[in-house]
Amino acid sequence: MEEKVSKTPDINRAIALQMKQSKKIKISGLKSHDAIAVGIDAEIELTVEGEAGDYFGALNSGAIVKLNGNGGRFVGDSMTGGGIIVTGFIGGGAGDYMKGGIIVVKGNVKGACGRMMAGGVIIVDGNVGDNVGLNMCGGDIIVIGDAAGAIGNYMTGGRIYIGGEHASLGLNTTITDLDMQDVNLLDTYFNHYGISSHSTIFKKIVPTSATPFSDELENVDDSHKGDRL
Repeated sequence: MEEKVSKTPDINRAIALQMKQSKKIKISGLKSHDAIAVGIDAEIELTVEGEAGDYFGALNSGAIVKLNGNGGRFVGDSMTGGGIIVTGFIGGGAGDYMKGGIIVVKGNVKGACGRMMAGGVIIVDGNVGDNVGLNMCGGDIIVIGDAAGAIGNYMTGGRIYIGGEHASLGLNTTITDLDMQDVNLLDTYFNHYGISSHSTIFKKIVPTSATPFSDELENVDDSHKGDRL
């Protein structure tokens, strides 16, 4: 069933109402409205038509949400489960503080994504900006296109796969070869989400150390041992 709405309170009210009646919902009329479909914990399928604003699908924990259009910043912020699929481009901050679930963006991310990410998967079928995966400690980020500078800066866990070029690596990162598990993982995602790419062109970026800040403190202490009485 479909409900046409035009104001932010109406959109979220319509979603809540339709959730009581059906597990498949369609909402249209978005025009850069913020905080749509936030905090849904029910296992529903929600299709949204139009242009979303900031925090679309934030705190999602159960729904499969598809946005047929472009989105703003912080898509899927702090989500713990479910899935978000965006057919267009979005702003930065997608999947920040994410702990579970999956975000798929068919266009570019105009900024960072996956900062402080602890789990889940982010797939970008396009390009991303600076500081992707900043301080991430878990999960997977898959970038089909190019990335700007400081990719994976100070990451302590998780994996970043990139198919294009990257301007620079962040601190505490290194590039490794893909193993067969990586190849199978990427190809499975690509087939499932209709992404025209192949795992053989990808590089994997992982942390050099799981405790970079502790390592730095130890090195500082070691350099001053000769000064101690």
